[in-house]
Amino acid sequence: NRTVLLYPFPGPIITKEGWERYFLPISQNCTSYGRPEKWGPDHAQHQVVRIDSHRAAPTPGLEEWEGVPPPWVQAPSSVESPMAWWVGHIVQYIYRLQPGMAEHVRAAKENIGFVEPIPGMQVRRTDKKRETEYVPVEAYMPSIERYYSNQKKGAVKRVYLATDEPAVVTELQTKYPDYTFLTDSATVSAASNFTQNSRFSSENHLGIITDIQLLLSCEFVVCTLSSNIGRLV
Repeated sequence: NRTVLLYPFPGPIITKEGWERYFLPISQNCTSYGRPEKWGPDHAQHQVVRIDSHRAAPTPGLEEWEGVPPPWVQAPSSVESPMAWWVGHIVQYIYRLQPGMAEHVRAAKENIGFVEPIPGMQVRRTDKKRETEYVPVEAYMPSIERYYSNQKKGAVKRVYLATDEPAVVTELQTKYPDYTFLTDSATVSAASNFTQNSRFSSENHLGIITDIQLLLSCEFVVCTLSSNIGRLV
């Protein structure tokens, strides 16, 4: 039963400005600590331990976690995936935007004409090819088409599209000309450059956080679980 803190090391994923440039601090009280020891068999002997990977620590069931109030252990018993329910609540708390970041998201919505309700789509490309085959855009559209078939006749068919490949935007616009795909061209262009330095730049961090926030505002999202963004949303 430990307080979770983010270890602010400079690296390719966490920028020098730190987590708190975009998100509120996880804790208002525990803000400093001494040298953390790496998680291991003797972790109970150390006041502060560092977990470098999600594989480094055990993942017990909720009922095994000391300090979790009984209502929180019992509440997800009726859902299909209790651990997903639990992690969702934790992420929702961690993922609280700084006022400046929230304003950036609001402005992004206004700039592209994002109006709810609207379905969303997240299409991952670029270096995802190293892990799995691309899913064709045609596989994403049936759920979108079913949604609009149940809407009022003459409704504008708008879709929020988050992708890291500019060609996906063009392909969807060409194959589905009766749909309006809302996207931020600057974010897509920046995300398509997957070199180490550019992919983890501040510009791309702003883009990916904005994409996630807009996807979360959608009526539903069509995505793949091979994408980290898809699983998060």
